[in-house]
Amino acid sequence: SRADGSVVLDCLQALHGPVVTSTPSDFIKVCGLTSVEDAQMVSEIGADAVGLIFAPASKRCVSIDVAQAITREVGSTTQVIGVFRGQEEAAIVSLVDGVGLSAVQLHDEPSQGLMAILRTNGVSFIIRAMPAHEAREVDESLFDAVLLDAAIPGSGIVAQWREMPQRSWQRPVIIAGGLHGDNVADLVRQLSPWGVDGASGTESVPGVKDRQKVASFVGNARRALRMEEDR
Repeated sequence: SRADGSVVLDCLQALHGPVVTSTPSDFIKVCGLTSVEDAQMVSEIGADAVGLIFAPASKRCVSIDVAQAITREVGSTTQVIGVFRGQEEAAIVSLVDGVGLSAVQLHDEPSQGLMAILRTNGVSFIIRAMPAHEAREVDESLFDAVLLDAAIPGSGIVAQWREMPQRSWQRPVIIAGGLHGDNVADLVRQLSPWGVDGASGTESVPGVKDRQKVASFVGNARRALRMEEDR
């Protein structure tokens, strides 16, 4: 909730200052789509990217057929990002190739072999996702962006920003974890990220997007991110 986020944010600046040291941008991703109709709606509202979750344990896991259809329908105007967690690397490669993805989000530490195969197979944007409180442990240099999330992705729980270790970032940072239309602007102002990612805060039930919630999230995030650019 907004109140929950405010409790964390009150002391965040005093502890760490802005999360990101690189120049902010205004990248907005809506994650957890499971239908072509929702992907079209999210694209029309103006998100820069949609996230398709392939983790079998997720309530928002998308089928390969739907993922292929979403990529065909919106891939020319909206970046389609495959989200992987708890999967064998061979399965990741198979899904990336089968869907035709050029962007992925990895929640597990990839091997050098996987990174090489992804790059060779045309994946040009690799996001390394992790809980915000574990940020110190990741070598960001291997990736194109870093996503800081809650301990349980997709739970709707606000990330543990107060417990995040202090560090400087050279790669673009995307924030996630309990973001929605009512709290995203406050978080952007406090953390100065390159981008934002919302899942549970943009849906009516897991895997089904709500137009009003998506519009609120994208609109409020876009205004706040552009204000950061103008600072």
